[in-house]
Amino acid sequence: MFMMVPIFEDGDYQYFIKHRYRLFPRSIDPMPRKKFTIVTVTVLLIVVVAYLGHITNQEVQDLAQQQFNEQQLLLTRQSAAAIESFLEEKTVLTEVLASDVSDESPKDTARRFIPIYYKSTGFYSIEFINSTGVVVSGYPAEDTPIGLDLYAINRSQAFDHARDRRETHITDPVPLFGGGFGSVVWVPVYSGGEFKGVILAIIRMSTLSDRFLADAIPEGHGYMYMIDGSGRSLYDGAHEEMIGEQYIGSFFTNTSSYAGILREQMQEKEGTGYYFDKLTGERQIVAYTPVIWRNRVWSVATSAPLQEAEALIHSVYRKQILFIAIVVTIILV
Repeated sequence: MFMMVPIFEDGDYQYFIKHRYRLFPRSIDPMPRKKFTIVTVTVLLIVVVAYLGHITNQEVQDLAQQQFNEQQLLLTRQSAAAIESFLEEKTVLTEVLASDVSDESPKDTARRFIPIYYKSTGFYSIEFINSTGVVVSGYPAEDTPIGLDLYAINRSQAFDHARDRRETHITDPVPLFGGGFGSVVWVPVYSGGEFKGVILAIIRMSTLSDRFLADAIPEGHGYMYMIDGSGRSLYDGAHEEMIGEQYIGSFFTNTSSYAGILREQMQEKEGTGYYFDKLTGERQIVAYTPVIWRNRVWSVATSAPLQEAEALIHSVYRKQILFIAIVVTIILV
């Protein structure tokens, strides 16, 4: 069946152009209304998805940064807990030893030190100081200054503290004759109320660092360090020359961002922070937590390049971009 189409003269050409869609409604329609609506909705959806992806990008970065900081802080807490447990074990062993030798002759105590020294690694030496402040026995013999009088060299403060308060006293690390540093445990020895002397046990700091700090972070991904309550370095996995030195004043100025972090650590606080390492030329993220050992409080920290966190952020961002691309593809299809 054919549709009747009117025939126009040449003079009616303009009329044909003007009314062509009414004359041929089914055969001439370049953009159907339905198709136009679909395209419009598609474009709007793509714009909305892209916009939402853009405004959530900063939130994703903040969450990734927070996650990285929490991971570093967790690692630091684990190291601190392990150090505290190790030091407490050595302290209790020394206290038990002091109880066992309370009725023995001071010069015979050395034989009781030998099993403890070999069965529990970490001791530099174990010594007995008599009631007058003179070292009379110890093990190993080569690391025991027999005959040393603490009062004669004006080093009796910790000895007096342990005697007068009748309690274990811990002092910060001191240089050892054989090199390195050692922290000292002073345990008073009493027998029937009579003061017999003090058991002195020196714990190597290198044992702590080798066991709990040196390999805690893969090489090239950061390092750990530990300071005492005054801000002196007890261990530094990246700046070994700083061990035994004060960070503030010799490594960083008092006004640097790192000095602010160290002050937080010296105040026995826990947290995270950022500083610029002038030696490496990199910004660092630091997570720190206290190490509590009887009357001593130190602080251990994990320091990692900021690019470690940025790598995690970029990984999350790439996944976000991939998700947006998939959504856009689904919309287009």
